[in-house]
Amino acid sequence: MKQIVSKRLIFVILPCLAILAGCGGGGETSSSNAPSIQNLNYSPSGAFLNDGDGSITINGSIDFTDPDGNVSSYYLTIYDSNKNVVTSLSGAIPATGITSGTLLISLLVGTSKVENYSFAVYIKDTQDNSSNTLTGLFPVIGPTPVNSALPDTGANKCYNATSPINCPLTETEPYFGQDFQFASNPMSFTNNGDGTITDNVTNLMWQMTPVAINYNWYEASGTYDASANPTTMDICGSLNLGGYSDWRLPDKREILSIVDYGNANPAIDTSNFPDTSTYDYWTNTTYNTTDAWYVRFTDGGVTTVNKTSGKHVQCVRGAHWGGGIFVDNNDGTVTDTVSSLMWQQTAMADPYDWQAKLHACANLTLAGHTDWRLPDIKELATTADAGSVLSMSTDATLFSSSTTNVNANSSMWVMQLSPSNPSYINGEIIGDCCGGDSKSKILGYTRCVR
Repeated sequence: MKQIVSKRLIFVILPCLAILAGCGGGGETSSSNAPSIQNLNYSPSGAFLNDGDGSITINGSIDFTDPDGNVSSYYLTIYDSNKNVVTSLSGAIPATGITSGTLLISLLVGTSKVENYSFAVYIKDTQDNSSNTLTGLFPVIGPTPVNSALPDTGANKCYNATSPINCPLTETEPYFGQDFQFASNPMSFTNNGDGTITDNVTNLMWQMTPVAINYNWYEASGTYDASANPTTMDICGSLNLGGYSDWRLPDKREILSIVDYGNANPAIDTSNFPDTSTYDYWTNTTYNTTDAWYVRFTDGGVTTVNKTSGKHVQCVRGAHWGGGIFVDNNDGTVTDTVSSLMWQQTAMADPYDWQAKLHACANLTLAGHTDWRLPDIKELATTADAGSVLSMSTDATLFSSSTTNVNANSSMWVMQLSPSNPSYINGEIIGDCCGGDSKSKILGYTRCVR
C-alpha cells in the first residue's frame, strides 16, 4: 500500500470575503504585527481504509486575526505516524486589507495505507511574520484481521440502515463492527489456462465455464432415480477438463465459499468466472429425501427446492472442504477448531435492530474476551451443523449477520435455523425475501463471534 504523496493532496484556503461571516476590514498598514489563527475545526476526524474510493476529503476552517491586514500565504505539512514529513505545501492567500475572518480548508487525503497521519498549518503576512501553528490528527484505519480459515465474503463497503456510508471508526459510532471492517482471507483465484480455476484459499479447483443447461439434481449429482435419472446420467462425474476426470458436484459449503457478497448479478468474481450467470446452481447437499440445496448467484442466497427441478451446474474437484468441529470450552464459548472461530454459546434472544445487534456484539465481554463482533454471513453459515453444542431455540428462528445485501441495502443477510425440527429450513440464507431480513426489524437471535 502506498504512502500519501503530494499529488494526492489539495489544500485550499479561501480569503474571508463579503459572503463569509465575521470579516473585518481596513487598509494594509506598514506595521509588523504577526497574524494569529484559532479554532481549527475539521471533519471527519479520521478515515477507514478505502472510504471514498481510496481517498477522503477533510473539510475544515481556521479563524484568523491580522491587525495589519496583510496576510499573504499559508503553509501546510503532513506527517506520518513516525513524525516523518510526508509532504509540505504552501501557497498564496489572495487577500488585501482583511483583518479577521475565516480560512476554509479542503484537504484530500489518500487512504491507501493504514497510518496515523497528522498535519500542521500556519500563515504568514507580507512582512514574513508567522502565525502560531495549529495541528490536527487524521488516523486512517483498516479492516481488523480475522484469524479464520474461511474465505472472506467480498464485502467492500460499509452501510447504515439503508445505504452506503463511510465506515465508522470507533465502537461508539453507529454501525461499527460490520462485515467490511473485518478481513479474513481475501478470496483469491488462479486461472490455470485450461478452463479451470483454483481457489487459493480452499485449494479447490473449479470448472471456469459452468454447464449452462438445466439439469435436475439426480442428473447433476449422478444419482439414479427411476423417473428423474433412469440412465444414471452424471454431469460432473463424466466431465473431463484440464486433464482431470475426478470432477463432482460441490456441496453447500464449497459453492458458498466462492460467493462474492460484495457483488451481485452475479455474486461472484467475474474476472475469473466470467460465464457464471445470475442463475441457480445445484449443490450435492440434500435437505430431505425430496429436496436439495442450491445457491442463487443473483445475490448469494441459499435455499432448497425439489430435486426434480432444473438448475445449472458448476463442477469442482479436490478434497472435500468445509465443515466444523465444535468444542465446548465450558466458559460460555464454543471453538470451531476447523475455522479457528470462537462463538458465544448461548445466543441472545434480542429486541434489536441491525444497528443494535452490531453494538451488542462489539460491546460484549465474555470469557475474558472483549473482541466480539457480529459474524459475517459465511461465518454464520458454518454454525448450521454445529448441533447441540451451540445453545439455541428449538423453534425455527433467524440469526443475523453483519453482511449487507448489496441488492437491497436496507436488508442484512440472515440464516434460518431449526436444528431440532426437520420440517423447517436448517441453514437457509435469506437476504431479500421472506420478511425476515430488514435491518430495522426486531427479529430472531444474535450470536457473536471472535
